[in-house]
Amino acid sequence: MILAFEILLVCGATIVIADSSVSVTLNDIKEMNVHCDYLDNCEQRFGGGDDLSSYTCDCHSICIEYNTCCIDSEYRNATRIPTPRTDDECLRVYGRTDLSVYMIDKCKNRDIPSEPLCESSAEESNDPFLMIPVTSSVTSKNYKNYFCALCNENINEDQIVFWNLRLTGKTQRVQDSTMPNMLYNTTLKSWVVLEGDGSSTAISVKIEPVSVPEIRRCKPINTACAKEW
Repeated sequence: MILAFEILLVCGATIVIADSSVSVTLNDIKEMNVHCDYLDNCEQRFGGGDDLSSYTCDCHSICIEYNTCCIDSEYRNATRIPTPRTDDECLRVYGRTDLSVYMIDKCKNRDIPSEPLCESSAEESNDPFLMIPVTSSVTSKNYKNYFCALCNENINEDQIVFWNLRLTGKTQRVQDSTMPNMLYNTTLKSWVVLEGDGSSTAISVKIEPVSVPEIRRCKPINTACAKEW
């Protein structure tokens, strides 16, 4: 027997509905005392925004693609749990605890050869290029890095928009070069810039999205237990 579950995120609480045929309404959520005005419904939302870093669900038609419809959204089918129509996942931007967006971090197009650098770790590979997300100007999809874009879309380099990488540290090299010679120091747990005399200087890395409306923010949820649990 196959069981279908629907997960609703409301007011910081996770509600799991085991029977997909059960119709749950906004009034039901209010009676359970897990309702948050403005955050988890379309009833009192203004301005048309659907940024999931501010709300817990979507009201507009895009919710069908991501399976993020608010319980009172006109696009939510209460009798059938939709299958998300996108390969995007809610992922944290490298080095950011305050920013998560929908992006793709795997090679999923079987018609395009797999690119191992797509899923490689920037830290383990000592390659800062791997931690810079990109956005496709063709599909508006966001990717973990340049190589993930290549193995998911047959696009040209001029159709890929790199996100902004900001480096700060007590070294002139971050001012003199947009991408100085960098390594990841496992002892310091920090990226370092290699100096001309062979020494290294720890730096801070911050990645910021490009100023395009396609950057879809979100809030990740934990779906697995901790390794030590």
